[in-house]
Amino acid sequence: MRKLVMASLLIGLSASSAQSAPASSATVDVTLSSFRISPNIIHLRAGVPVVLRFQNSASGGHNFSAMQFFSAARLEAASISRVQRGTVEVPKHGTINVELIPAAGRYPIKCTHTLHAMFGMKGTIIVD
Repeated sequence: MRKLVMASLLIGLSASSAQSAPASSATVDVTLSSFRISPNIIHLRAGVPVVLRFQNSASGGHNFSAMQFFSAARLEAASISRVQRGTVEVPKHGTINVELIPAAGRYPIKCTHTLHAMFGMKGTIIVD
């Protein structure tokens, strides 16, 4: 009887650790620089977890605005506060990671700082 109880406990512990193991996520680097988002076309897979690593290489602030994309995606709890009204603000020489699960679609992206999109800080996210 004691062996049966121990075996059941071990099986239960193994099952619960397997269920709580975090899914690995790919990381996509997005560089914000003076009037450029690179890459300006970002390809993602629908339903596959991803970390978007926004790096600002400029000496001034930039943002990554994609209202429709962020509204459709499922943001991980730790990333919710990093996205405000569909926009991620990235301070000069800063890095911000946003973990999410994207939804299928084609979404416009841009920097909303004055004239930045006009000078080239725009692009597209394509989620297949």
